[in-house]
This record gives sequence, structure tokens and C-alpha cells, in this order.
Amino acid sequence: IIEYDDELCTKAIEYIDKGISYNPTRFDMHLGKAKLYSMRGEYTNQLRVLQDVVELNKEYESKWLWTDNKSIKDFPGLDFENTIHEYISQWLNSRNYKAIGCAKELALYCVDRLSNLSVFYNDAAVSCLYLGDLISAKNYFERGYENNTSDMLILLNLGYVCTELGEIEEAKAYYKILEECSDSYYSELAKQRLSEF
Repeated sequence: IIEYDDELCTKAIEYIDKGISYNPTRFDMHLGKAKLYSMRGEYTNQLRVLQDVVELNKEYESKWLWTDNKSIKDFPGLDFENTIHEYISQWLNSRNYKAIGCAKELALYCVDRLSNLSVFYNDAAVSCLYLGDLISAKNYFERGYENNTSDMLILLNLGYVCTELGEIEEAKAYYKILEECSDSYYSELAKQRLSEF
């Protein structure tokens, strides 16, 4: 178990906050603060930081900077919404009940504020699955699918949750749609699932 010195961590947060006050568009500083809270298992504080960043995105959407004050657009693969999604995924993969609750809360916060809704509906739904709430999971998967009918992952997940709920005909209907998609990976998965009924 790694232990972190409270006094040093408090000092680190103070330095990060001072840096952010000088340059609030430095995305990496905000994420550094979130990471420190994550390392300490302070998921509620981490959630608060990430919610603040999502809120700031309204103002800084095209102005976010990374190290050396370069635009995040200069870094291939670095994308605001995907970065937030990755934090949610880390919480989900932790299998920590409190972290999963934070994942759900942040996902729903993002649904109201960011444009890539289907990924955040999917995140909220997966959080509900992990928390044992299949009805809510289905609801969020359905809302995500309504938002983006080309999201094959959500369609696959809809088939899964319907199967778990015993709604076999509905599950089959989703898998049949998926079977017809142009993505061979998802199409083959759907065929496999259909063969299991």
C-alpha cells in the first residue's frame, strides 16, 4: 500500500491551484490535480475537479492548452471528451463501489454539458450495471442509442442488458440489427449471441 504524506499533498494541491490561477486553460494542470486525488483514493474530490473542468469547457473549449502552453489540438490523440471518458473508465475498472458511483455522476454531468452524448450515456449505463441497477442501465443505453443509432457498442450492450432482464425477444431484435451492420467485429458478435438463444 502506498501512503501519501498529507502535508506534502496539501502543498502540491496549493502549487497546482496557484499554477491554474495563472493559466486556467492549462488542461494538464487540472488533470494533474485530478490524478493526485485519484492516487490518494479521494474519488469525491477527483469528481469535483473533473466536474469543474467540464464546466470550464464551455468557456475554454477551443482554448485548452497542454504542456509548454501548446494547444491540445497539437497533440494527436488528445481530445477533451475522450480524456474525461478515460477517467470514467478508470473508475469503472477499479471495481470500487464509491469510484463507480462517481463514474455514474460524472457521466450524467457530461450528458448535460458535452456534445458526444452516446459515450457518456454508455458510461452511465455501465455504471448502473456494475451497481446492479439493470433497469436504469437499460434506460441509459436506450437514450444513448436514440442519440446515436450508429453506436454499435451501445446496441451490443442493449442486447446484453435485455438478456439479463429476461427480455429475450427484445434482445434478439437488437442483436439482429447489429448482425446487419457493416462492422464485421460487431456483426460476428451479434451472430454468436443470437446462436446462444
